[in-house]
Amino acid sequence: MSKSNTENPKTMAEPIAIVGMAAMFPKSPDLKGFWHLIQAGVDGISDIPETHWSPDDYFHADQK
Repeated sequence: MSKSNTENPKTMAEPIAIVGMAAMFPKSPDLKGFWHLIQAGVDGISDIPETHWSPDDYFHADQK
């Protein structure tokens, strides 16, 4: 029979706290605004802005 967490301190989990969270939402500055777009039926899908990534970083005509 295995020992419980109280009997074996090596298996006890340390408590954690989530201090903050962040995300990017399409066509919205924050989560609340994003939900308003969803409720209004707005399609937030669009091309990725050039400021976010460069296709040249991931594509080369020579596939080698």
